[in-house]
Amino acid sequence: GTINKHQVLFFIDRDLSELLDEELPQFDNLYITDDYSIENSICNNRTLENVLNEVFSFHNAQSADWDKIFSLYNETYEKFLMIIIPIMAYILFLRKNEKALNAKLNLKNFSIKDLFEINDDFTLKDKKESNEEKYLLLEKNCNINSGCRKNYKEDYWLEEFSKLEKKDRHIRGKFISYFFACFCQKIY
Repeated sequence: GTINKHQVLFFIDRDLSELLDEELPQFDNLYITDDYSIENSICNNRTLENVLNEVFSFHNAQSADWDKIFSLYNETYEKFLMIIIPIMAYILFLRKNEKALNAKLNLKNFSIKDLFEINDDFTLKDKKESNEEKYLLLEKNCNINSGCRKNYKEDYWLEEFSKLEKKDRHIRGKFISYFFACFCQKIY
């Protein structure tokens, strides 16, 4: 049979395109995520409740229990953002300056599991002592020459990121979904 192109819907992740002044394609049957990626939209309290109910059998949780869980999730998530924002600011710098630095950033090899862990009391442990260690990890995993950092003005880029109205809108979705999964496993 024939497929009507108006019935087909595709979506693409926005990534950092707004901050990089990249033009996004415009088609009637194309949805561009509101945030960095689809994960940014689905890792929330509603999905948390669904996952804990359906996967971890939290069916007997009462309203007060959910309030505590959501509060704990949101508090821990805010701490996670403080750990990940320096990495995202550095990623933004690298992406904005790819040509000048001759550094093509490929984040597929970068895993944030070496950046943080959620302790049993739901405090967040930053596994890296400094932002410098975080940048080194990113460079190592993504084959970026550490010489690129000599042009990086950390205060400027962190300031640029902190000016954003909704900071987590520009956090890589895979980072957020990893945090979400860690939280779910820890609460279980």
